[in-house]
Amino acid sequence: MLSTRLVSHYFTTRSIRNLWGLAAHKTVVDKHTYNTMEWAISLLIGFIVFEIVSKWLKKKMDEILPKYKLTQWMVKQEGDPVTNNLP
Repeated sequence: MLSTRLVSHYFTTRSIRNLWGLAAHKTVVDKHTYNTMEWAISLLIGFIVFEIVSKWLKKKMDEILPKYKLTQWMVKQEGDPVTNNLP
């Protein structure tokens, strides 16, 4: 919904409401371009939200996992001799 609002704030399509673009106050684009911009912006917003959530979730999981004995192997420890000897 955010992508639709963002695109409709700056662009419009030709329709009877704006006399096929003659009375439009925004930039007039055809319907295919309008839909393509909506999809592109929605993908960009989705990617940004995914990255934010995944970084937040990783941070939370790094805090939670060492507490449990069965999941300690999933978290890289600071004093781990195996990872300290790597080049």
